[in-house]
Amino acid sequence: MLLNNQRVYATLEIRQNQMLFTVLKKTHNRTMVVFKKEDNKTTFLNDELIVIDVHQTANKLKTFINEYEQTHDGYKIVKVALILPSEKIQLKETYEKINIETNKKPAKITKDLIAKLKKIAFSKPSIEQNVVLESRSISWSVDHFQIPLNRIFQHEGKELSALFKNYEMNNQIVKSHKAVLQKNDLEVLYTTTSINELYRLAANETSKENSTLIIDWGEDKIEAAMYNQGIMEQNVVIPWGLNEVVKIIAQQLKIKIKNVEEYLFNLLNFSSDILNDSLVMQVFTKVDGYKKKQQYSGIKLKEIFIKELNNSYDMIKKLFICYNNSIEIVTYNFGCVQKIMGAEQLFKKGNAIANDYVFNQFNMGVNNNYNLNSSFGTIKAIEQINNVKNQFEEVITSIGVISKQHIKQKHENTIFRNPMNFGKNQLQQQAHFLINEGIFIDEQEILRKEG
Repeated sequence: MLLNNQRVYATLEIRQNQMLFTVLKKTHNRTMVVFKKEDNKTTFLNDELIVIDVHQTANKLKTFINEYEQTHDGYKIVKVALILPSEKIQLKETYEKINIETNKKPAKITKDLIAKLKKIAFSKPSIEQNVVLESRSISWSVDHFQIPLNRIFQHEGKELSALFKNYEMNNQIVKSHKAVLQKNDLEVLYTTTSINELYRLAANETSKENSTLIIDWGEDKIEAAMYNQGIMEQNVVIPWGLNEVVKIIAQQLKIKIKNVEEYLFNLLNFSSDILNDSLVMQVFTKVDGYKKKQQYSGIKLKEIFIKELNNSYDMIKKLFICYNNSIEIVTYNFGCVQKIMGAEQLFKKGNAIANDYVFNQFNMGVNNNYNLNSSFGTIKAIEQINNVKNQFEEVITSIGVISKQHIKQKHENTIFRNPMNFGKNQLQQQAHFLINEGIFIDEQEILRKEG
């Protein structure tokens, strides 16, 4: 029996050497992982992030979906949310305007007019080869007078204009990823990028008034993006990752890389001083034909790790213009560093009130799997769209489209209200930006199946 009263969402993220398929269920205010499959043994994307073999990748996805449907009787996946790689995002500004006068008289600004102008911006990539993934408004004007969006409906005029920041990507990338779904007769539930969904997870009242830097620490590369009031201002890709830092430490200590990883991820806790005075490692090296013993206490070894990790951390931050202008920045770290015990204290460098955080959120059905961060952010985005609908509108999920009035459990609009760990202080996450700024541009966009 199809359980239509459940909000079930499937996500697909194809990375260069990994394909991750996840099914999550929204229950009350929690998102629970009910199924996860991945392939880490295949090269799926070329250097341009285009799917190399759509047919082979689609077949792999089909086996994942078949396994889910066989083990979850009554659920059939018909739509999948697509998480695109962030490395090739292009940030472009565009200015658009429309004449809104009626019989040569000023017209009142309405939600429909705002949506119309946003739709125009969304449909205009900077070059023919690109497609717009998301369009964010920077400023709005009525008859050339700039007015905040939250007060614009009080005004009337003859011309409505706005400056937009478009997130664009080469259409060949987008088409190749969508083709994997189309080969399986699946519809695109929602399209986004991984770095954008990490920001969605991190956004809260603390960072609302400040610029926010998102850093995603990969093993072999690092992605980072700066946001201001919910809009991505700058993004960079660094062609090395945490493995390079581990390699530097291994060379410095003259030990094997696997031993450095054991200390970094399993033995050292940077938020505890329990082993600080204890002997935790000794290394024998040959100097002029003689063996030399080097001993390291917990605190001494930590200092080496802290120094090298923060060298990389500071270098990443300095790549962003804002850091050179002394603007207060709130930074959230994701990825491999989430495996480090006490990583947040490591980056704070002893300053308890520093705005340096490592994302930490408990989710049912998964044990600290940082690879799923983008999936959780994506589900929050879709839930946000569903939660603002009235009881007679359709709720869009991966198992079909259902009427909201048939959903038995109550779903509050608490899309960002999951507790984050800020040391001893717990803050409640609150959204400070909405999908398309709370305006539905084209509701069918989510349901449309391209072919």
